Amino acid sequence: MAVPLLVFISSKRTPQDHTLLDRVVLTAILPLQLGVETLFDKAASAVNYYADLRYTYEENQLLKIKLEQQRIINLMAKEEYLENKRLRKLLNFSHNPGFSHLTAEVVATGPSPYFHTITINRGLNDGVTLGAAVIVPSGIIGRVVALAPKSAEVSLLTDPNSSFDVLVQRTRSRGRAVGLGDENSFRASLDYILRTDDVALGDTVITSGLDGLFPKGLPVGTIVEIHKHHFGLHLELILEAAADFEHLEEVLILLPREAPSDPSLEAAP
Repeated sequence: MAVPLLVFISSKRTPQDHTLLDRVVLTAILPLQLGVETLFDKAASAVNYYADLRYTYEENQLLKIKLEQQRIINLMAKEEYLENKRLRKLLNFSHNPGFSHLTAEVVATGPSPYFHTITINRGLNDGVTLGAAVIVPSGIIGRVVALAPKSAEVSLLTDPNSSFDVLVQRTRSRGRAVGLGDENSFRASLDYILRTDDVALGDTVITSGLDGLFPKGLPVGTIVEIHKHHFGLHLELILEAAADFEHLEEVLILLPREAPSDPSLEAAP
């Protein structure tokens, strides 16, 4: 009621047209008018504030999505860079006139903790042969023991079915590295080293090159245990593998120009 009355009074052309009653009403209604205007102003401000908050929230959500996308792109770029770096290291390590080579990715590990095997994504279709040596720059990994058209199974150095001809680098003592199949470590025994041979903890063991599988001089491991019993001709020695078997991603397959024949190896159907 007050608002129409105020409009009516205000419609009069000049202040002289206002009666005493008009002035009293204007004086009484003015605070109400100011209150209504203030209320409308606050309501409009609240609406604008909410709209600004909504816009800011949506903008922040969009920025978060863009940041997450950029983070994923950066991670992928870093992973690609690290993979290329590892592959370059493999290829730089591969120069040996008696062998050709292939790079491969590890796609699976063996299900048994006691028989150490991996599966790689290279097979018969890529020219991989049974018995082919598998290495990384830090040392030998194992040899191919089963083949499929597009994959191969590799028996690791630490597998109890693995055995490689090796040398103690410092003294040239010759022996066989045989996997221990230890569930909790990556070790092999060093067999056929005579009690009279000079070996010490920390000695480096390398491939001898006499089995036709590996080039001579590749790292095999380090002697970490020496046991000299009161009887027997040989020492009991334990090697810690040189290669990092827990973080295998890419490997290098060495293919001898003339593939060695080994009756213990057989192709998968």
